[in-house]
Amino acid sequence: MSPSQEDIRLERRDGVAFVTICRPERLNALSPPAARELREKLQKAVADEEAKVLVLSGSPPAFCAGADLTCASAGVPEGTFENDFNGMIHVLVESPKPVIARIDGPAVGYGMSLALACDFRVCTPASYFCLAFAKIGLIPDGGATWLLPRLVGVGRAMEMTLTAQQVDADSAARMGLVGRVVPPEELDGAVGDLAQRLARGPGLAYALGKECIQKGLECNLKEALNREMKYQLRLIGSEDFSEGVSAFLEHRKAVFRGR
Repeated sequence: MSPSQEDIRLERRDGVAFVTICRPERLNALSPPAARELREKLQKAVADEEAKVLVLSGSPPAFCAGADLTCASAGVPEGTFENDFNGMIHVLVESPKPVIARIDGPAVGYGMSLALACDFRVCTPASYFCLAFAKIGLIPDGGATWLLPRLVGVGRAMEMTLTAQQVDADSAARMGLVGRVVPPEELDGAVGDLAQRLARGPGLAYALGKECIQKGLECNLKEALNREMKYQLRLIGSEDFSEGVSAFLEHRKAVFRGR
């Protein structure tokens, strides 16, 4: 299928940017052109000042089956891995806005990496996760070797990597791979409620909090404390902090502006 606006859909509703992979005939597996389009749409969503939250999903019946191997025989255009496949992981992880993965069906290979790169993962019982790379003589990519151990620990990450085992939704929840498993008819409501809650929240605090957690994994306690202190002092001078304190004292809900 040639790339088109139908491959990746981007729409904004009520302050939430919805990015959807629309290649159901390939279980939303990404060809090089589709990967480029997805990276561009994610960048556009992050840059959209009206979008406070991102939701990444796939058209039924899958979240994403990884890279489209039917394109392998044609070769991978130069720069596709670094610019597009790796590039979109950077976009997701480094997004100052919260990112939710809406998962209904398989998240396999690079598709699982996409889910790991999001801040929240909400799925249905029909979902499953698999780093299937070893089955075709490859190693996980898309940052999975960095992201997965931080979520589930080195032992489980090693087992999933070397055995290419398939993990069902309930097992994924027990190991901390996903945050919630909901019935399929409740998925949109659960994701929508979470997205709206986040969209109403203090965007600046979210951005700095995300950065502290990510950098905190790579530094010592002193560095983490100093970064927290620096950002806390910045936030104390923000409009959101002033509004939050006023709302608390006045027994009302705060109206945050992200500044």
